[in-house]
Amino acid sequence: MATNGCDTGCMDNRSPEVEAWFETYDNPQKDLVRAVRSIVLDADSRMSEAIKWKAPTFMFRGNLASFYPRSTKHVALMFHTGASLPDPTGLLDGEGARPGSRASPTPRTSPARPTRCATLCEPGSAARNSPAGAAA
Repeated sequence: MATNGCDTGCMDNRSPEVEAWFETYDNPQKDLVRAVRSIVLDADSRMSEAIKWKAPTFMFRGNLASFYPRSTKHVALMFHTGASLPDPTGLLDGEGARPGSRASPTPRTSPARPTRCATLCEPGSAARNSPAGAAA
């Protein structure tokens, strides 16, 4: 297994800056955070990542979502414009610290959640191509 937590099928959109962040990230959910990261980045090669607000942030046409790294009982992924994202499957829940943000619970809470998360994060999805989803 490569140091970025994926097998040989991974796309080349992993950031060395985020890899370095993971080297110092001390959290019991580290493996799950890495798994969610892989799901998001593997959804589409146009997805990118960087460290913003002291946490890994995914970007496509602006900031899409950031991990909340202090969560120790689950993986918290905050979608910056979550309130405006279509969510017909009910994947998103909760309220973020900022108006318009919503979080997704850890993918292990439902076997279908990793696939649904990848669909939501996919840059070609209706959620990312709608005017609200494209906001930076």
